[in-house]
Amino acid sequence: MGTPVITVDIDKPCNICGKKGSTAQGGICLKCAGDRIDKKLGLRIGNKIFQSILTRISNLLNTYQGQLNDAYLKTDDLMISISIKIKPKGKYMAVQTMLSFVAEKVQDGGVDLVDEAQGGLFDEQH
Repeated sequence: MGTPVITVDIDKPCNICGKKGSTAQGGICLKCAGDRIDKKLGLRIGNKIFQSILTRISNLLNTYQGQLNDAYLKTDDLMISISIKIKPKGKYMAVQTMLSFVAEKVQDGGVDLVDEAQGGLFDEQH
């Protein structure tokens, strides 16, 4: 079995983005080729990732509603921080959503593995 070779013509424009440096094999640049691979694998930020984030934030706010209220009443100036980290993990996207606030330094969160390409059991068919 031979070694795979990708030939890049630095003067030929990409058929997709128009930037110079397309491959002889497909006429597209390496960035556009990578983007196509990511889309086929489902490694993108789509509706399922946003839904995962919204669900996690809602759950965290509901979990700490009483403590958030207590902290606000103590300080009269409550700052709530929400951080989101999205990182590829194999064929999934690891979505870490964190909530933190200062009353007695509470921090909680979680990581969800989301597959944008997989359909849900009850997704509407059009």
